[in-house]
This record gives sequence, structure tokens and C-alpha cells, in this order.
Amino acid sequence: MLATVKNNGHNARLVAKLIEIVFKAKYGIDIRNMARFTMLDTTPSAKNVADHLGTEQGDCSMHLLKLCIGYGIGLKDNIQPNSVWDSESGSWNKEVTIVTPGSALEEGGSDIQKFRSLNNHFKSTKQLNALKTNQKALSYP
Repeated sequence: MLATVKNNGHNARLVAKLIEIVFKAKYGIDIRNMARFTMLDTTPSAKNVADHLGTEQGDCSMHLLKLCIGYGIGLKDNIQPNSVWDSESGSWNKEVTIVTPGSALEEGGSDIQKFRSLNNHFKSTKQLNALKTNQKALSYP
């Protein structure tokens, strides 16, 4: 896995090249021959970079976490888009079904504060270094 920031643009070819260079420098491997999936922070970028690397696009872990938190604290409706045939107009119409409605969650504010506290905890250099040490010991990225 690789986590890197490229603040000087989002051109897919350049992002893919950066990924190739970093993997070659850090691990001595040709990522084009080894990677099967590509995950980035934005879906269009992930698709474009995946195309450049010849890999399949995967959903971004942070995006999935954000969705889980949103659903978990009731901020989002879980919806399912459907196509429904309208015989009067003779065409398919898009319809959205709410699978699980969002609603006020009494603990939502408390949960958000816990996430903020966790984030603030790892902003400390000492705690971040301890996290990195544990990740390395457990072979986590």
C-alpha cells in the first residue's frame, strides 16, 4: 500500500507515474507488474490512474469509512436507485428507494466528538510515532 500526497495537480498520468516511482524507490518493484487494484481519494481520479496502471479500480477506504460513519450516526439515508418502466410515457424512469432511513441519533454528537478526539490524539507527534511503530510491528501499512 502507498499513501502519498500530490499537491501540484491531479493529472492521472502524473499521479500514476508518481506511484510507479515511489514503489520502485521504496520497495524496488515495478507496480505495473504487481498491482491488481488502485484506490485513490476521488473516484474519477482512481478510474483514470487505474487505467494508466492497467489495474482495476477499488473504492477508497476513507470514502467507505465516511459513508459508514454517516449511516451509523443517522446523517444519511441508505438508498437504492432503480429503473422503473413507465407505460404511459413509454420510457424508463429513475426512482430511488430508501432502504434504511437516516434519522436523528441521540448519540450522534457524542460519536462525532469521539472521532474528533481520536483524530486529535494522533495529531501529536509522540502518538503518531507510537502508531507508526505499532503498524510496523504488526506489518500494517
